[in-house]
Amino acid sequence: MFGFTKIEIRRFLKQFADYKIKNPDLPIAESDKEEVNDVTMKTVYIRPKKYELYSDTPKEMFFHFKLQQLMSVRAAALKAGVKETTARYWRNKYVEDPDNFVIGKQTNRVNRPKAQLNDEHKDHLVKFFDDNT
Repeated sequence: MFGFTKIEIRRFLKQFADYKIKNPDLPIAESDKEEVNDVTMKTVYIRPKKYELYSDTPKEMFFHFKLQQLMSVRAAALKAGVKETTARYWRNKYVEDPDNFVIGKQTNRVNRPKAQLNDEHKDHLVKFFDDNT
């Protein structure tokens, strides 16, 4: 744009804005006096941050590299294919309480309630969708 760099343009615009603030009674050109119509802004949905869901394998690989091969957290995370911040979180949890640290997900698989839907429900749903297609 006319041989100016972006930095030069930004610097000029900032200086011009500062100059207008200091001198509010500057004459306004006729072309600038046009009425400006307000625009209604749309509300945009911003998707929440996506989190990586790691299986047990990358976690095991990270701890193998970290504890067995004595790598740094960063190097072990890179080799295991895990984000560094996640690896640091895992390491801190391990350092806090190594005896109670579990690599796998901590879900209660033993005392889980029995499923409410049985084969009769499944057969009914399959028949329903087969009839309607």
